[in-house]
Amino acid sequence: MTQQLFVNRRFRGGNLALSLFVTVGIVLVMLSAMLIQGPPYVIRSGIVIRERTVWIDTLVTVDESLTIIPGASLVLINVTLLFVGEYDGQNGIYVDGLLESSRGSEFISKNPDVHFNFVVSGRMRMISSYVENANRGVQIEGGAVASMSNSVFRDGLLYNIWNNGGDTYIHNCEFSGSEVWQVLSLYTDIHIQNSTFHHGSNAFIQQQGGLATIYNNTFRDLERQGVVTLEASAMVVNNEFSNIGWWGIYFQQGNGEVRSNHIHDNNGNKTFYHAGVVIKNSNVTVIGNLIENNADGIQFLENTHGKAIDNRILNNRGSGFRINQSLGMIESTVVNGSGYADIRIQGGDARLLNTTFKTYKVAGANTNEPSTSLLTVKWFLDVRVINVSSAGISLATVTVIDHLDNAQAEVTDENGWVRGMEVFGYQEDEIGRTNFMPISISASKDGLYASGQIDFDYSGLAILILGGG
Repeated sequence: MTQQLFVNRRFRGGNLALSLFVTVGIVLVMLSAMLIQGPPYVIRSGIVIRERTVWIDTLVTVDESLTIIPGASLVLINVTLLFVGEYDGQNGIYVDGLLESSRGSEFISKNPDVHFNFVVSGRMRMISSYVENANRGVQIEGGAVASMSNSVFRDGLLYNIWNNGGDTYIHNCEFSGSEVWQVLSLYTDIHIQNSTFHHGSNAFIQQQGGLATIYNNTFRDLERQGVVTLEASAMVVNNEFSNIGWWGIYFQQGNGEVRSNHIHDNNGNKTFYHAGVVIKNSNVTVIGNLIENNADGIQFLENTHGKAIDNRILNNRGSGFRINQSLGMIESTVVNGSGYADIRIQGGDARLLNTTFKTYKVAGANTNEPSTSLLTVKWFLDVRVINVSSAGISLATVTVIDHLDNAQAEVTDENGWVRGMEVFGYQEDEIGRTNFMPISISASKDGLYASGQIDFDYSGLAILILGGG
């Protein structure tokens, strides 16, 4: 098997691209160490790569285009591709075969105001490389496979990466600049991990299908939006979002999960219509996040399913939660320190379970149509039934009846426990409040009976003593 090695050297009388055919293996390493030197290789009227080709330690100036045909490959090791076109799209690299770049290889434009095309229809592996001024970013077409790691992407005219239906993996990369999106993904899945997005209009959008897996990245110093999902799915896990103008995370007509993120200090001078997290007309669970010092913390808008579990929503300038014409189910969450209200409901249905908060506002929606807002507060109640010796009594019947005669009954386990009974605290709408406290609790077994009454505004514990065991 042979491969082609381009070593660029200047000879008296003109430029020459010297092609050496060597067997793969240690000989290639020895030749590259001995022979890589000299001035750049110039492509004046375009070049087509038709076989396996290796360029090492050189500058390649592209006047028109560079194309890698199917079945061929181009390997770049510490190579700079310099595009010298005078207008956007005049130059380009078109990958129908395989492109591999590494060790500081660069794809740049001589004129920073002129952008080149970078289209991948085959396969690409990019390691420790640099791309600046790509016209629509690195454009990954349907059926293509692209892997990028430890690389930098800057100042694409519209995007830095455009995943247009390809299979795309991004790991430990840096994105900045671009006028629209730093990474745009359509139709198919994309995986982004351990990367940084900063200083641009918008960071990332998944649109019109596909699943975006966004794990352990940093999004900061962006004019508008961090991660957006439109008519698609996303798993947004263990990321940091800070100093973003509009929204850290935004779902519309999407599905997915927002888990274990730190979303803080966003929406600096923006109105309260902006927030750390916005879930609109979507099926998304927000779980285990720290969301602090934003305009609003979480907004649920026009959802038939919106769920937040085990979050800390702290010190947001507007509302901790804003629930507008939407269902919002909030469980085991702490909301505190909000400038306007910890819980704000506008024509929505907020159902809180085991959630602590201090302030709230219940009002109609900001529409001309009549609507009803409802805040429902429920708590967990644990009940233990014991005998006079403090031993748990199994198979005892525990009955809970609230102030409005709503009843529920469960049976104790082998240690005398009934755990996690959901009891109503109160409901409130625009007209007023309905209290369900105090509640009556009773336990019975084998003719023995005990009862009591309890009134609480947080999850509680009741112990009932039966006269025998």
